[in-house]
Amino acid sequence: MKFYDVQPLSEDWKRLRLGVITASNFHKIITPKTGKISSQAQGYMNQLLGEWLTGEEVEGYKSEWMQRGQDVEDQIWKAYEGYTEVETSRGGFFTDDSGLIGCSPDRLIGEAGDLEAKAPMIQTQISYALNGLDDDYKCQVQGRMMIHGREWCDLFTWHPKLFLPPFRIYRDDKFIGILRVVLNTFADLMLQKRTDLEQRYGPFQRPQSEEPYSGEDFITQEDEDMILKDIRERQNAS
Repeated sequence: MKFYDVQPLSEDWKRLRLGVITASNFHKIITPKTGKISSQAQGYMNQLLGEWLTGEEVEGYKSEWMQRGQDVEDQIWKAYEGYTEVETSRGGFFTDDSGLIGCSPDRLIGEAGDLEAKAPMIQTQISYALNGLDDDYKCQVQGRMMIHGREWCDLFTWHPKLFLPPFRIYRDDKFIGILRVVLNTFADLMLQKRTDLEQRYGPFQRPQSEEPYSGEDFITQEDEDMILKDIRERQNAS
């Protein structure tokens, strides 16, 4: 597992996600009720291949309410902190070891949990109030726990006219096992398609950029030599 401490929606965050299978789209690969491949899987793979080929974000549909959720996201997690009396930290971006499968929790909670913040329409909020959650978030939430290894997620659906306490969703290892197999199969096929495209139509010129800081401190031999040289020069000058 790799963690990148980046600001959500920043350029670094967007660049890290290019061509990566992300948890918010896992439902396009697997149908949660059946555990089978979704009819949207091929279209989603083509989108990811487009991002890999061009090095650019493929624009997708964003509804008014999806945009609203992004606009008030800070308000939602602050409301969560006020209600639960716990502090949260930036969610950043996680990937598995291959770097092909990733997730962006809205916030992290201690060492065991994360937060999924939503701003649904009032009719959806009423449905949650009366009937509880449906399976819409199962792939996303369980997929995040598969990647970062945490034990639970608080799903906090916020609407100014109808407050609901957070829904706590615990790790489901049985479903995660099914999800892992399907996602790995999808990732392997995507790599094959990359190779096919490169061999038949490439090579492709993709923008090159430095990888954002992953939270691991390291120093190269070249860095060490430069530091020692600087120290010697300072000593000689004095």
